[in-house]
Amino acid sequence: MAKTNRSVGQRFQNASSFLDHLKLALEFHNKPGLLAEFSPLATPYFLSGAINKHGADEPVAWGSVLCAEIARTVELLWDEAPAQSIDELMQLVEDASPAAGRDNRYAFLVLELNYFQRIVRPRPRNQATIYSDILHISRATHDRHLREAVERLGNLFLQRLRPTVRLETPALRTALIGRKKARYALHHAL
Repeated sequence: MAKTNRSVGQRFQNASSFLDHLKLALEFHNKPGLLAEFSPLATPYFLSGAINKHGADEPVAWGSVLCAEIARTVELLWDEAPAQSIDELMQLVEDASPAAGRDNRYAFLVLELNYFQRIVRPRPRNQATIYSDILHISRATHDRHLREAVERLGNLFLQRLRPTVRLETPALRTALIGRKKARYALHHAL
């Protein structure tokens, strides 16, 4: 296990962007302990409000909070309760108009097939099964759709969590303590 953790830690260390870290969090969504140990997304800096909401005071629980927040965000891609079979899910995606959120529903479908696999039975053995047998698209198209789905999820995830990294508006200081003479001189000069 130590060797596995070392290679997982190296993957998280080599990830250079938010989306890379989100993909890794999706890949390890069923291993919250690993996420708590290695993912920078499972930190108070990123999950501050969610940690308080879930009452997770211990660092080992932060991976579970991250998993729960990702799962909730994925559910938000689908406006209602998703279908219970892959055929029904695919039909609902095809029937939805772009104005009704087809792009979000398709992103949900792609993420469900690649990472969560809760609806598809039997589970796809590999990505080739997903893109050739289920979605009937090329590998390049599948990779592009998966990247777009992760980007869509990432944007929604950031909107939901509102991490502490924000532009700050400096407080306007009207009182300059001990600078009364300098202030009058500047005001007079203007």
